[in-house]
Amino acid sequence: MHTITGDGLHGLATATMLIRTGQFNLVAVEGQARLSNILTKRASALTPRIRCLNRPLRLNTTSSPDWRCSATVREPNQPGAVRRGGGKDRFNALKNPLASFAADLEIGEVLDGPPLAYPLGVHEAAEEVDGAVVMVLASEERGQQPVRQTGVDFGRRLVQRSAALESREWGSLPYIQQAARMAYAQAGIRSPLQAVDFAEVDDTYAYKELQSLEALGVFRRGEAGELTAEGLTYPDGDFR
Repeated sequence: MHTITGDGLHGLATATMLIRTGQFNLVAVEGQARLSNILTKRASALTPRIRCLNRPLRLNTTSSPDWRCSATVREPNQPGAVRRGGGKDRFNALKNPLASFAADLEIGEVLDGPPLAYPLGVHEAAEEVDGAVVMVLASEERGQQPVRQTGVDFGRRLVQRSAALESREWGSLPYIQQAARMAYAQAGIRSPLQAVDFAEVDDTYAYKELQSLEALGVFRRGEAGELTAEGLTYPDGDFR
């Protein structure tokens, strides 16, 4: 059971490693996040920061995403797509009866909505919610009609390039690039856009979806915004 940030994904990778040891052939993974019982969310968010450099600034949890978003919207063809992404993702959520913050928003409502941390608005960020996930992984001999996992990897060497916020590379996601290259090599994938029909990417913030698609190699640097605006990543688009 994992109860850490990114709990479900960490649990999936851990279960995979357990099975690959040969000592386990069936692993049940439970991941859960319960933000509602944290009384000091801002103080908790500060603990990973470098004590002598970043923690004294008392930055809130949206400060880092704010900087990444600023770097993203300066990329060609990206600003409008960031705004559209915020509305698109909430509209898509209307199809899920369990979605917590689904909404049908016009682009103007996203643009003119309440600010969060410039240039992010409230409608361009996911809200906090409790959640849980359970997965069962099995070895080849135990699996029946399986969904096969052909590649998994961590961006383990240089997760953020730097632990200091001011030294990070804000316009891209090197840790996803590294993990994706390793996972693709395991799965024998040469061209993600041609080989992958469906993908779930991080869209905690509207701009993060664009950065993630480019880091995964689905689109080239600077392409995600324009192709999103053209509808390529919408539910009825060519890449979903």
